[in-house]
Amino acid sequence: MTVQWTDALKTGDAEIDAQHLELFRRVNLLLAMTDTISQTKCLISLFKFTREHSSHEESVMRKIRCPDIFPHLIEHNELLTQLNRVAESIANETFVVTTQPGFRQPY
Repeated sequence: MTVQWTDALKTGDAEIDAQHLELFRRVNLLLAMTDTISQTKCLISLFKFTREHSSHEESVMRKIRCPDIFPHLIEHNELLTQLNRVAESIANETFVVTTQPGFRQPY
Protein backbone atom coordinates (compact mmCIF):
# COMPACT_ATOMS: atom_id res chain seq x y z
CA MET A 1 0.00 0.00 0.00
CA THR A 2 1.13 3.53 -0.70
CA VAL A 3 -0.44 6.92 -0.32
CA GLN A 4 -0.60 8.81 -3.58
CA TRP A 5 -0.13 12.51 -4.17
CA THR A 6 -2.37 14.11 -6.75
CA ASP A 7 -2.39 17.63 -8.11
CA ALA A 8 -5.82 18.08 -6.54
CA LEU A 9 -3.99 18.26 -3.18
CA LYS A 10 -1.93 21.29 -4.17
CA THR A 11 -2.40 24.35 -2.00
CA GLY A 12 -0.87 26.83 -4.41
CA ASP A 13 2.01 27.56 -2.03
CA ALA A 14 5.14 25.97 -3.54
CA GLU A 15 6.92 25.48 -0.20
CA ILE A 16 3.92 23.89 1.51
CA ASP A 17 3.24 21.69 -1.53
CA ALA A 18 6.88 20.54 -1.45
CA GLN A 19 6.51 19.74 2.26
CA HIS A 20 3.32 17.78 1.59
CA LEU A 21 5.12 15.80 -1.12
CA GLU A 22 7.89 15.07 1.39
CA LEU A 23 5.30 13.90 3.94
CA PHE A 24 3.90 11.50 1.36
CA ARG A 25 7.41 10.26 0.53
CA ARG A 26 8.18 9.62 4.20
CA VAL A 27 4.86 7.86 4.81
CA ASN A 28 5.47 5.61 1.82
CA LEU A 29 8.99 4.87 3.04
CA LEU A 30 7.57 3.83 6.42
CA LEU A 31 4.98 1.64 4.74
CA ALA A 32 7.71 -0.10 2.76
CA MET A 33 9.74 -1.04 5.84
CA THR A 34 9.43 -4.63 7.02
CA ASP A 35 11.45 -4.72 10.24
CA THR A 36 10.88 -2.98 13.56
CA ILE A 37 14.18 -1.10 13.61
CA SER A 38 13.67 0.40 10.14
CA GLN A 39 10.03 1.19 10.90
CA THR A 40 11.04 2.95 14.11
CA LYS A 41 13.72 5.03 12.37
CA CYS A 42 11.31 6.03 9.61
CA LEU A 43 8.59 6.89 12.09
CA ILE A 44 10.92 9.08 14.17
CA SER A 45 11.91 10.95 11.01
CA LEU A 46 8.26 11.25 9.98
CA PHE A 47 7.23 12.55 13.43
CA LYS A 48 9.95 15.20 13.36
CA PHE A 49 9.16 16.33 9.84
CA THR A 50 5.40 16.35 10.54
CA ARG A 51 5.84 18.60 13.58
CA GLU A 52 8.14 20.96 11.64
CA HIS A 53 5.76 21.08 8.68
CA SER A 54 2.71 21.62 10.87
CA SER A 55 4.38 24.46 12.72
CA HIS A 56 5.43 26.14 9.47
CA GLU A 57 2.05 25.69 7.81
CA GLU A 58 0.16 26.94 10.86
CA SER A 59 2.43 30.00 10.98
CA VAL A 60 1.69 30.76 7.32
CA MET A 61 -2.03 30.24 7.86
CA ARG A 62 -2.03 32.64 10.83
CA LYS A 63 -0.01 35.20 8.88
CA ILE A 64 -2.48 35.26 6.00
CA ARG A 65 -5.44 34.96 8.39
CA CYS A 66 -6.70 31.83 6.72
CA PRO A 67 -10.39 31.34 7.59
CA ASP A 68 -10.00 27.53 7.58
CA ILE A 69 -7.16 27.41 10.10
CA PHE A 70 -9.03 25.77 12.98
CA PRO A 71 -10.27 22.71 11.08
CA HIS A 72 -6.77 22.35 9.66
CA LEU A 73 -5.23 22.49 13.15
CA ILE A 74 -7.51 19.61 14.06
CA GLU A 75 -6.27 17.68 11.01
CA HIS A 76 -2.67 18.21 12.13
CA ASN A 77 -3.53 16.91 15.59
CA GLU A 78 -5.35 13.91 14.11
CA LEU A 79 -2.32 13.09 11.98
CA LEU A 80 -0.08 13.16 15.06
CA THR A 81 -2.58 10.94 16.88
CA GLN A 82 -2.46 8.47 14.00
CA LEU A 83 1.34 8.50 14.13
CA ASN A 84 1.18 7.80 17.87
CA ARG A 85 -1.01 4.77 17.14
CA VAL A 86 1.51 3.58 14.56
CA ALA A 87 4.29 4.02 17.13
CA GLU A 88 2.36 1.87 19.60
CA SER A 89 1.78 -0.84 17.01
CA ILE A 90 5.45 -0.85 16.01
CA ALA A 91 6.48 -1.09 19.67
CA ASN A 92 4.02 -3.96 20.18
CA GLU A 93 5.19 -5.58 16.92
CA THR A 94 1.63 -5.50 15.59
CA PHE A 95 2.21 -2.95 12.83
CA VAL A 96 0.60 -4.26 9.65
CA VAL A 97 0.19 -2.32 6.44
CA THR A 98 -3.34 -2.80 5.14
CA THR A 99 -5.92 -0.87 3.23
CA GLN A 100 -8.64 -0.14 5.71
CA PRO A 101 -12.18 0.89 4.83
CA GLY A 102 -12.54 4.56 5.47
CA PHE A 103 -8.80 5.24 5.22
CA ARG A 104 -8.25 8.78 4.12
CA GLN A 105 -5.07 10.47 3.21
CA PRO A 106 -4.13 13.20 5.67
CA TYR A 107 -4.48 16.03 3.13
